[in-house]
Amino acid sequence: MGEDTGEALTKEDIVKLLAQLETLIQDAELPADTKEEVIEDLSAAKNATDKEEPNKKRALDRLESMTKTLEKTTKTVDSGKQLWTVAKPIIVKVAGWLGAAAGSSLLGL
Repeated sequence: MGEDTGEALTKEDIVKLLAQLETLIQDAELPADTKEEVIEDLSAAKNATDKEEPNKKRALDRLESMTKTLEKTTKTVDSGKQLWTVAKPIIVKVAGWLGAAAGSSLLGL
């Protein structure tokens, strides 16, 4: 019942979503330094999540940093706009799992 709700997401689901996000970013046409910075933050968020006891605060901090970098890039790089459209729903799900109010505050919703 209600398996698609935020509460039903498991740590494994979140790690998969972060991996999906990483693939999207690696395949995107972004400036090399931006891509490197975003991947670094994303990897740190994934590592913080994929522990026996996830460090949600650290994962959220890195996700927030990654999101700000992506948002900045999407304003200047056309290919980044498409990436943001696809990445945003994934980021919202992950952020929601990391902390209920985090998803909306992270994306300024």
